[in-house]
Amino acid sequence: MAYQTYLLIVVNGDLDENVFGDDMDESLLDMLNINFKDKEIIENLINLSVGEKQKVNLLRVLSKNKDVLVLDEPYSNLDRLTQDRISKYLESIKGDKTILAIMHSNDLDHIADKIIRIKEGQLTFDKN
Repeated sequence: MAYQTYLLIVVNGDLDENVFGDDMDESLLDMLNINFKDKEIIENLINLSVGEKQKVNLLRVLSKNKDVLVLDEPYSNLDRLTQDRISKYLESIKGDKTILAIMHSNDLDHIADKIIRIKEGQLTFDKN
């Protein structure tokens, strides 16, 4: 299982070091609109925007060859173009991987097999 947290984690170094020793899927760079591949990442200084940190976290998780992906607020802090690209990417891997997306929006409902909503403390199950 690969888990993308809402807490944005980056470490000092470059993108390779920020996928934590796994192989980076370079085809994801364009999809995630990562145009800072050669930028040095400094964790304690603000040299990446919050959106760029989100992209690093998504790159890390989506590069892993895992059957289950858990994405916690994958669209937060991202521009609409990148959100649209991620949506198309997730739709393209649907069926090959189990994807659990935890979101406050319904932006991925159109590709969901099942939707679980929490409303007024109650769980409801929708079939898309």
